[in-house]
Amino acid sequence: MIPRMAASPAPLSTRKQRVAWCFYDFGNSAFPTIIITALYVIYFKQAVIPQAYPEASLAERSGQGDWLWGLTNAIGSLLIFGSAPLLGAIADCTGRKRLFLRLFSLLCVSGTLLLGLAGASHLALVMLGLILAIVGFEGALVFYNSFLPELVPAAKIPRLSALAWAFGYIGGIGCLLVVLPLVLGREGDEALQGIAMVPFFVAGWFLLFTLPALLLLQDRCQGPRPPMRASLGMGLQDLKASLAEFRREPRFLRFLLAFFLYNNGVLAVIVFAAAFTTQTLEFSATESLLLIVVLNVVAAPGAYLFGLRAEKHGAKRSILETLLLWILVCAGVWLCAQEQWFDAQTGTLIFWPMAVLASLVIGATQATSRSFVGELAPEGQSAQYYGMMAFSGKGSAILGPLLFGAVSAGAGQGWAVASLSILFAAGALVLRGVRE
Repeated sequence: MIPRMAASPAPLSTRKQRVAWCFYDFGNSAFPTIIITALYVIYFKQAVIPQAYPEASLAERSGQGDWLWGLTNAIGSLLIFGSAPLLGAIADCTGRKRLFLRLFSLLCVSGTLLLGLAGASHLALVMLGLILAIVGFEGALVFYNSFLPELVPAAKIPRLSALAWAFGYIGGIGCLLVVLPLVLGREGDEALQGIAMVPFFVAGWFLLFTLPALLLLQDRCQGPRPPMRASLGMGLQDLKASLAEFRREPRFLRFLLAFFLYNNGVLAVIVFAAAFTTQTLEFSATESLLLIVVLNVVAAPGAYLFGLRAEKHGAKRSILETLLLWILVCAGVWLCAQEQWFDAQTGTLIFWPMAVLASLVIGATQATSRSFVGELAPEGQSAQYYGMMAFSGKGSAILGPLLFGAVSAGAGQGWAVASLSILFAAGALVLRGVRE
């Protein structure tokens, strides 16, 4: 058998490499912030779908748009969900993490460019571009995260990780501000023409700010690299052994199930936020863009405040508190979508406090979940536990978008938001049974 590649015993890096690693987060955050959450979803529903279904009514287009957007996101997530653990094992065996990081990053850039090139008249190409971009983005994260233990000593990992997280928030907002002139003050078709150019800016931003990491990060391994054919078998063996070991950890497996359930709800909110505000609340593209900027700014202190609560009262309790708030958000947003009770102006007034509350808990839910894994992981096994959390996280982008899209197509967006409370409630019930 070809031996596994051994890591270098000195997990130190240069300052340039650490800064480059942080700037990767700065660059790649433009994709989920602008393409998935803020702007391109508006173009998909208001430009691509009408050309694909010219005879459909406005309500039918809205439902079909939500369904196809959710389906496309789910397909991309399902592909990476099934392949990420094996790809990670192969990269470890071959010592080629930087190669995989480059390949998946370029795949995301290429898929994003395809969105811009396809325009509004090629639904199949748009869906293909989005799937490729999602696979590239999520796949690259597997290898990007795996560099962290090699950059700094273990005691400094939380600080560098948090710094990169902050860079990501800043990068997402920064790219939003760059593309703002494309839609600011424009309405209707003029705004859609501006959004059509957004994928080119996102692809350029992604490539520009991730390039230092793609060039400066180095694989740290010793000995000859085995061929890919041999490492495939080794990766499968490692994956099988890891799954067998985790079956003997019922607390952690129960947490993974809870995380899978409630994180589906969180990611569905991210995927459909802009679609809801533009369709149900009739936000303009400019208003939706400014909403995302404001909410990204609010999310950072929310994560920090719940982190303090987790430190004082425990991560499990903090997660449960955020899930209760998520259920409240779903109820409030459902309420503002009831046109028989409220006009658009009143619905918008109800929506804003719910949106701020959602932004406070969106980062907190994910940050405290990561802290809870740290509490559950035995000494010396934290990397394996965080790896399985990442595996569960990839699967979390499948059920929620599909549920939202299906319910929206049949009953409207208000009930689609309400249906997400099922995921938050189910996750909370499962999590309550996890012993601390």
